[in-house]
Amino acid sequence: MKLRQWMPAALAMAIVSPTLVQASTDVDIDNDGLIEISTLEQLDLMRYDLAGTSLNGDSTGCPATGCNGYELVADLDFDTNGNGVADEGDLFWNDGKGWTTVFVNYKPFTAVLDGNGHVISNLFIRGQYEGGVFDYLKGATIKNIEFSNVDILGYNAAVISGSIHSSYIENISITGNISGNGGVGGIGSHVVKSNIKNIRVNADISNTDEFGVHRYVGGVAASSKESVFSEVKFSGESIGHNAWISGGIVGMSFGDTIVRNAEVTDAYISSTAASGGIIGDSFATVTIENSFFSGQVVGSGDVAPIIADSLYTTDVFIVNGSYWDSEVSGIYTSDFGQPRTTSELKCPTMPGDAMCDASLYADWDETIWDFGTSSDYPVLR
Repeated sequence: MKLRQWMPAALAMAIVSPTLVQASTDVDIDNDGLIEISTLEQLDLMRYDLAGTSLNGDSTGCPATGCNGYELVADLDFDTNGNGVADEGDLFWNDGKGWTTVFVNYKPFTAVLDGNGHVISNLFIRGQYEGGVFDYLKGATIKNIEFSNVDILGYNAAVISGSIHSSYIENISITGNISGNGGVGGIGSHVVKSNIKNIRVNADISNTDEFGVHRYVGGVAASSKESVFSEVKFSGESIGHNAWISGGIVGMSFGDTIVRNAEVTDAYISSTAASGGIIGDSFATVTIENSFFSGQVVGSGDVAPIIADSLYTTDVFIVNGSYWDSEVSGIYTSDFGQPRTTSELKCPTMPGDAMCDASLYADWDETIWDFGTSSDYPVLR
């Protein structure tokens, strides 16, 4: 028996009858300019309107100014047969390739995708050329989505997109496994001129390519150019295996990169050339502010708990108010950041706590960081 696979309605209609007209429904019930997505089939239809003006050609219910994106109104689970594994019984199995990355003739997705706090579970991808849900973003906004138990293997693999340009990514959390060749990152492979905010990644991220040139691994992004990362957290394994450069937040910076309020904990980061707890390496200006690393950083090249510096002479590093746990990392000196013992880092219950080292976390923002008790590391709220 042939298993049913998802076919877009527009394509199915064309096959059955070129003159068949689909009955219209209200695709924007709340009239907010965002088309409601409640099923995986509807999510898949985004690829036919990258500007978010319609769903399967239907814009009924959009405001007079038109729709400009999509919003989730329900949790979505790619394990459609509910047996706990990705297999041929799932609707988007696609002969073992899983979800087909949204890709249309090198055109970018330019719309909004607002998850409204909903969960996308068990996203499964094998062998796609770029990225995860999307191939290419430009001028897009992706926000308020939890990705649970992702399993991605591909080239320039990431959960959100392989290429993120001039876009805004906010309030995204990710758990699972992401691997492949090229640049492998949590939310994106290549992030350019974008604003990345409030990201939580707890995943194993690795590069499997032994001979590739651009072998970068990053907990949030494999590489960055002229982008800002703020309130970002990574925990888990960012393992290079054969990767050239690895970083807890960003692997490689190709242009001015700013990282503010970053937390990397319980992490294991490695590569063959440069491994950094926050950023692997750069040949441009990098600014790191009010950030924290506790984990292991290893490799056969340069290793450092904040940022490694081994490959280029054109880089400029500006590091302020940033610390690492010297006992956990086993690294007691480095050119950037300040080493502290575990007890010293846990002691403050507020910025500049006079009961501890008053200089510690002095400029950190309590609305961003929760300092807990004197037995806790500070954590992002």
